[in-house]
Amino acid sequence: MVVQIIELPEKGMIINGLMSELTMFVIESYDTLIKINPDFKRSFETQNIEHLRNMRHRAKLLEYVKDINDGLLDLDSININQIDRFQSHHKGQLYKLKKLIQPDLGLTKYKGHFITTTHSTIFDLGSEVILEKESLFSFGETVGDYLQTIIGIFKVDETCIEKKYICRKEDYQMLDIKSKNLFNRSKFENDNKKFASALILILVRLNYTKTITSEFLPQHSDTLIRVKFLNTYHALKSLNKIQSIVMKGTPSDNERMFFKETLGKVEAKWLIKQSSLRNLYVHYLLDKKQLKRLPSKFTREEAIQVLSEGLSSQDIDKKLDVLLENITSMIEGFFKLTERTFWINRIET
Repeated sequence: MVVQIIELPEKGMIINGLMSELTMFVIESYDTLIKINPDFKRSFETQNIEHLRNMRHRAKLLEYVKDINDGLLDLDSININQIDRFQSHHKGQLYKLKKLIQPDLGLTKYKGHFITTTHSTIFDLGSEVILEKESLFSFGETVGDYLQTIIGIFKVDETCIEKKYICRKEDYQMLDIKSKNLFNRSKFENDNKKFASALILILVRLNYTKTITSEFLPQHSDTLIRVKFLNTYHALKSLNKIQSIVMKGTPSDNERMFFKETLGKVEAKWLIKQSSLRNLYVHYLLDKKQLKRLPSKFTREEAIQVLSEGLSSQDIDKKLDVLLENITSMIEGFFKLTERTFWINRIET
């Protein structure tokens, strides 16, 4: 997928949404290879890889911290820093007017749906990272070197990678808006508006998975199912954390309905319990507790069936598609987002 994206003219609009996947893949596959054979360590630039370890936890969305409030503070600080970054240079008699109209949030749309924001990119990299070419180049260089090493070790034929993505420039839109104009669209009550940025973070992660990732990876492939599973699982876990706080207060009918429709579905209730299957998809290898549930000889598909309570990979894939569609449509409805939302804020690409 990365090999395909970096060859595209619109790669700058796509690659940002892949950062969480890349850091998780690099760290987890590296750790797995070292467990299998410690000699593999000699093949990699270990120091550079370790720099990605903190970023890797951002793939868990709001679960990357024990206290959800710390995650919300992180998102809030990203928003404040971005506003300051774009407004601090305004001076003179018209500075108040300039601040009033100055955009501070960049959005990328694909086929009418938000797939990345400047906030989500900073979040995935870590809020301590400056969103400049040097930081992105360092990240890209580390990931690129690692992938080339993997391709070399396992003699992967890059020409055999399935290519089904069709590039159409008109499918993409870039917009510059004021962040408050997006966050204030949510149906959260005033006391709960602080959760708006978290929902947008979840939305762009899942929209990217549902559209971009699903177009690049082979349909029903283990890799695609793994990505869909992990992103949807952590989205539900993050939503569950938000719900637990909102419900302690006096939730509105809109808030109650939103959480009922996103977390109350049969598929959602099943997925949120699948921590063991999640660990297999993340770490690639089975732990001792999981191995005790399996016969002495088994295939990966058989392991998935046991850990998922008897479901096949195709059954799981169907559940994930239902959940991806439901969660994204519910969040878009909660923010009253349509294909033409913020269309006046489009910029030329």
